[in-house]
Amino acid sequence: MHKPTSRFQGIVQGIGIVRARSEVINSAGEQTEIIELKIAFPEQMRARTALAVGAEVAVNGVCLTIRQIEAERIGFWIFPETLARTTLAEAKPGQRVNLEYPL
Repeated sequence: MHKPTSRFQGIVQGIGIVRARSEVINSAGEQTEIIELKIAFPEQMRARTALAVGAEVAVNGVCLTIRQIEAERIGFWIFPETLARTTLAEAKPGQRVNLEYPL
């Protein structure tokens, strides 16, 4: 039986805003099926927890791994299987999303 490495409590801890959505381009300059979302995190969430590349955050209930950290935006890659099975495929700039840190 698989044991998850992180757990979430199911309590929304903040609201982020999608600031950018783009398709990931590979090293050969080719378009992939991976989508990158950059989400603005509220100041209180950034101050309360040390965010790092490789850390996990639930976005609209979907566990995502941080790929990039900018001044106030956090970047995530969303792979085709996740896009097919969640509502993140419809995420657009300006949209509000629920955020939750693992326990």
